[in-house]
Amino acid sequence: MKNLALNRKFSKTALTANTQAILVLSVIAAAAVFPAMSPSRYIMTVITMGFIWSMATMGLNILLGLAGQASIAHGAFFGIGAYTFGILNAKHNVNFWLAMVIAVLFTSLLAGLISLPAIRTRITYFAIFTLCLNLIITSLVNNMEHITEGPRGLIGITRPAILASTAGMYYFCLILLVLVTLFVYRLRNSVIGLSWASIRINETLASSLGIKLVYNKIVAFMLSVAVTALAGALYAAAIGSLTPSITSFTISFYLLIYLIVGGPGTILGPIVGAFGLNTLTQLLYALEQYRPLIYGVIMIFCIVYMPLGVMGYIKARLQERYPALRKW
Repeated sequence: MKNLALNRKFSKTALTANTQAILVLSVIAAAAVFPAMSPSRYIMTVITMGFIWSMATMGLNILLGLAGQASIAHGAFFGIGAYTFGILNAKHNVNFWLAMVIAVLFTSLLAGLISLPAIRTRITYFAIFTLCLNLIITSLVNNMEHITEGPRGLIGITRPAILASTAGMYYFCLILLVLVTLFVYRLRNSVIGLSWASIRINETLASSLGIKLVYNKIVAFMLSVAVTALAGALYAAAIGSLTPSITSFTISFYLLIYLIVGGPGTILGPIVGAFGLNTLTQLLYALEQYRPLIYGVIMIFCIVYMPLGVMGYIKARLQERYPALRKW
């Protein structure tokens, strides 16, 4: 009887894992064939931007959801990645792919330097530190006109022929989003991901167990910023121009809202929050001016009724019955 119960439990878990994999693959397949349905160029662009904002939120999820560090500066790092790529591409004619790699590396290394004093603060003070950092970066981008073109905006950002079409950019962003999602999934279940979980739950206990707090926090900060910077570079490539507003703390708050609504610490939460909210407000263009109001109402609703976010809420309701869902 005991073996029969174990076999049933194993079969149930395996079946759930297979169902989960089929569901994810079905969504990816649907996204892949979507352009063949001949949607308008506007719809394709909106969905592409949804992919990009999902990646940016995925970056914040590494730091906040996995490592437990609340940052309000990821909008600035998103902008730095975008501006670094844009300046190299538009003003120095650097190869598109090389410029993207440099943008990600430069922004993550900059984050590593900034993290040295930042990680010495905790919880509220870390959030305040990153908010002040965001304001400083926005001011620098706005006033360094000889580099960023300031309020005039940076224009002339180009894409290679393979990405020149709307469909080309759509597929490129979709592929990168899938790869980033797989990367975060493996990262969360790796040794360093488990170390972050220990630090998030109890820093003192984690330190007593031999986990290197400083090292793990710096790595989390850099990897988080690298993913967000990649999204910033994609944003610059997709839009073709930049203004200092892309580095503002408003972007940081939007990313935070996307993550809170989707579910911090989950794998698919950032996609649900960012893609859902951004696509909703873009498609309902008449409501664009009410975006802060809409986001505020949705965020209050989630905080009160779904404090773990949409995916966190679903996971909490189903994980007891389907243990395999705990990985998502």
